[in-house]
Amino acid sequence: LWCKLRYGIRTGEYFYYALYNKSGRARRQFVGEAESAWTLAYIINRGDKELFSQKWNTYQAYQPYFRREMALFNLPADEVALKEFGHIHGGFIIKPIKSTQGYGIRFYDNKQSGAERILESICSEVKGKVVVEELIEQDDEMAVFHPSSVNTVTYVVDYRPDGTTDALYSIIRM
Repeated sequence: LWCKLRYGIRTGEYFYYALYNKSGRARRQFVGEAESAWTLAYIINRGDKELFSQKWNTYQAYQPYFRREMALFNLPADEVALKEFGHIHGGFIIKPIKSTQGYGIRFYDNKQSGAERILESICSEVKGKVVVEELIEQDDEMAVFHPSSVNTVTYVVDYRPDGTTDALYSIIRM
């Protein structure tokens, strides 16, 4: 209860991360779910909500860092362009523009069996605005963690109005 009141640490985090074995200093440095939510609310309230809540806006702002091509399509109107994108890149991952946590994601790889049938299925079932990204081949060193997904490291930084930054935390996503 003390850690919850003093540091904003939730009960599950307290036990999962064995914070009962940590010093007060270590507990202060821990960025838990509550602090993460407060920070996200701060970012959203600063007016960056549209930048980070829509994949296409994020891509437009940080395109040089993506190292892969992305496109915005409105299906079914852009079906021909989607098929062309798939043929040019050999495949793609398609994501609804406002989805999170993998909801609504579909894959197309022209090397898989029944590829044309899968592409036709995507074109007939997916509706609305979608972001389409060329497929990424995962590095062997990152694949060790979880070979069937593209594992990424997210590094969260707070950009202050005075131009300084503060590293909050980093996580690996699988």
